[in-house]
Amino acid sequence: MKSNKVLLDGISTKMGVIKEKLIVENSVNDLSLNIHLEQTYLKAMNLIYGYDLKNANVVQRNHPAVDGIDDKRGIYVQVTSTFSTDKIINTVKKLNALGSKNPCKTLFFVFLKGRGKLPEKSKTKILKAIDNRFDLDFETHLLDNRSLYSELVNKK
Repeated sequence: MKSNKVLLDGISTKMGVIKEKLIVENSVNDLSLNIHLEQTYLKAMNLIYGYDLKNANVVQRNHPAVDGIDDKRGIYVQVTSTFSTDKIINTVKKLNALGSKNPCKTLFFVFLKGRGKLPEKSKTKILKAIDNRFDLDFETHLLDNRSLYSELVNKK
């Protein structure tokens, strides 16, 4: 049986390779890996956080806003390569457009190529778009490989 250190080393290596592969493939508009990774990262979040995320297209055919939904907790997850204020606001607007069909309580993003830091002006624009309809914590709900790996390392 492999030690935790060996397993974690393998995971961190694969995460690094995935990120670089996405950078190269996305540069020529090849998004096929992104689609495959959506389900993988939803499963990882289920294992790490104990969620019950399902593919949003299974819950609602061709869901317009997110990739994963945990109906019991009202958690919605968008898995994307794009870290930008516009990407976040567009997702929020799509969720808001669902009106009463949107039971989202908490929104997460998983940024496959990493996340940056949002300027205060961007945070204000995003919060304005959310309009107190659901929770999006800028410190804990904007995830990437580093934050997920950190959760794995620190999981008891």
